[in-house]
Amino acid sequence: MLAHLSGQSMRWPLILTAVIGFPACVHADTVIFKHGTRLECKVDGLTPEGWKVLLGNEDKASIVLDPKTIETVLYDYDSRLDAIEELETVSGQPLHLKHYELGVWCEENAVYDRNMYDRALNQYLRTRGKEGIPDEVYLRLARMYEMCREPDLAQALAAYREYLKRDPNSIEASAAIERLTPVVAKAAAATKTLPGPVDRNEGLEVKPWTWERWSNKATVSGVQESGNKTRVLQIDFKGGTKDKAAFSHALRQDLTKKKALLMDVYNPGKKPLRLAVAVVTGPGYEWYESRVDPAPPETWSLGLRFDFTRNTHWKSKKTNWVYRTKPADLNNVRSLTILIYNGHTTGKCFIDAIRFEDRE
Repeated sequence: MLAHLSGQSMRWPLILTAVIGFPACVHADTVIFKHGTRLECKVDGLTPEGWKVLLGNEDKASIVLDPKTIETVLYDYDSRLDAIEELETVSGQPLHLKHYELGVWCEENAVYDRNMYDRALNQYLRTRGKEGIPDEVYLRLARMYEMCREPDLAQALAAYREYLKRDPNSIEASAAIERLTPVVAKAAAATKTLPGPVDRNEGLEVKPWTWERWSNKATVSGVQESGNKTRVLQIDFKGGTKDKAAFSHALRQDLTKKKALLMDVYNPGKKPLRLAVAVVTGPGYEWYESRVDPAPPETWSLGLRFDFTRNTHWKSKKTNWVYRTKPADLNNVRSLTILIYNGHTTGKCFIDAIRFEDRE
């Protein structure tokens, strides 16, 4: 069944909803038309003819909607991601290609919701460099760094350069590098000349951080610290079935001359808060996780420290998750993750001055 909905056929959504019904639809997106009608369906994507949507539980029925008749689309991203993660649990192996395809779907369906660019960015970060993922992931990643809610042009430039290594004939990547190089250089120079008193305590907390969906639910936001002009990270975490909440920053930095990661943590709760960090390094994206460090209740913990040089303070897959190693390949850092071991506990904390300690 293929119907093109125009202004003269707007009764179709009501008829289809009544006839087919969608209570068991796996991915229940909602198309809201300009005259108020709502259609629950599964948005497949924008075609030259219009928006293709799938109907019913087996996706066998489809219609094409005229974009001129649509007010907005509410995308059910979460159920798509949950479905992939459920398949991963059953199969016992990561489905990188499925995550990449979800990222492409988010990118191509962001017309009505710019948050989709952030979701695409997250999926591309998750799958780049993985086996079976096309090199185009770096080009898409670069675009998302430019189009997400908090653009990071330096990261976009790095991703364009990475893609150009793989496809030296890419006109898009070459043009983007030429366009962004002076902009990023100017921004870097301006940052160095900012007045000291205002920004002396700013660190990685001012960068984009993303909640990791494999962990307990949490929201990460940058807020202005009371009484001054600096920003802190506010983490609101919820208790869940996992042992921790996690949020990451796509750090690209050579840390071989750094001895430790430090941060200031304010725990407003009544009990100690247990924190750890993880760094992902090297071409194999190896995960190194630190020992847990407690933040006492109702106070600031200044200079909470995670030492990169301590052989008994880190664990990895190679050590069978026993604390008997230290991070390797610190010249090729891929990302930084902060872990809050909250279990079933719901609460919040504030993190400031995320910085690195130099080696002597």
